[in-house]
Amino acid sequence: MITTLPGLYWISVAMLKTVSLIFTIDETCPVIHLRSMNVLFATGNFALLWKLVNVLEGGCHTVRKH
Repeated sequence: MITTLPGLYWISVAMLKTVSLIFTIDETCPVIHLRSMNVLFATGNFALLWKLVNVLEGGCHTVRKH
């Protein structure tokens, strides 16, 4: 079973409430929006992990200029 961490849930709720106030959306936290936020954070985590691996390996996965 996949669960959402409490911190991610609270950040998602805060962001979705802010967006709902700006764009006057009636439904604040439908499940699809919470899952979308989870995908957004997962994508960000993947990008950070990729960058961290590149830094730790000395940048061997980046294109070097000669």
